[in-house]
Amino acid sequence: MTPIDSHKALHNALADADPSWLHPANVCHQTATHRPPGDGVDTSGPLSMDMLLEYVAMRLESLDGQIEDFIGEANEKKAQSDELRRFQQGVRSVSGYDSSGFANKESLNEEGVSRVDAERLQVADPELKAKLDDLAQQIHDTNRVKAEDVQPLLDYAKDRLASLNSDNEITMMRLNSIVQLRSQVIGSASNVQASINEGMKTVIGNMRA
Repeated sequence: MTPIDSHKALHNALADADPSWLHPANVCHQTATHRPPGDGVDTSGPLSMDMLLEYVAMRLESLDGQIEDFIGEANEKKAQSDELRRFQQGVRSVSGYDSSGFANKESLNEEGVSRVDAERLQVADPELKAKLDDLAQQIHDTNRVKAEDVQPLLDYAKDRLASLNSDNEITMMRLNSIVQLRSQVIGSASNVQASINEGMKTVIGNMRA
């Protein structure tokens, strides 16, 4: 394989792996230089093994950064979902609570508040904390928590969870896409490397003949 053939092979292989390689914004039509976004490797001349490895390293670094961002985003959404479920548990733990007919209602109220606090202490979201604080205060003030009082709180948590789950599905789809692209870049580069090695063997063999 000649240097020009190697250059064309890498260009075509990377274009198959990442169509953005051929986007007009990433191609300089006035010269033979082709550069992917953010790449400092000049592949306009003869393609060497070092240039190939340098390009692949840069491309993988970019993709790995995106993967890390998506994983962080997914973990953040999971943490938010966990807090919402704790919130739901705290609310349900006192749904239908009523100590108004008991002489020891103060001690019963403390027990009810402790159920709410057990979950509130595990929650970092200020809005969720405030809602649980209000619920605990309601127990102290009215000695009861009606089922219809907690339903809006449960609906609120349910709606937020549905939104988070939907967003997380999109995040995971994008993450899978980047992971697949990473594998394609590695596979394409490996194929080109094998072609270059084969071409070098042919050249050496011809020189010895």
